Amino acid sequence: TLSLHDALPILNSVDFFRMKCFIAVADQLNFTRAADVMGISQPAMSVQIRELERETRAGAEDYADEVFGHVEQTLETLSTSVHRVRDRLNNQGLSR
Repeated sequence: TLSLHDALPILNSVDFFRMKCFIAVADQLNFTRAADVMGISQPAMSVQIRELERETRAGAEDYADEVFGHVEQTLETLSTSVHRVRDRLNNQGLSR
């Protein structure tokens, strides 16, 4: 399997929205349903996955199993961090 250390160069070059699209496709196992989940059209989903493949220089099937867990964990960590920062700003009266 791919270690987090080996996956970081891939994750660093990937747009977060594309990562979410990748997770949606992996979760739904269907581009149309994944597009519905993400609130975009199926052709737009295909473009996102194609761009993800281009950015990582691999086909989705080449790294899906190995990177999926790392991508999901990275997005969860990012989401948690954003919520913590927002909470801290709200508590300090600094939010908009």
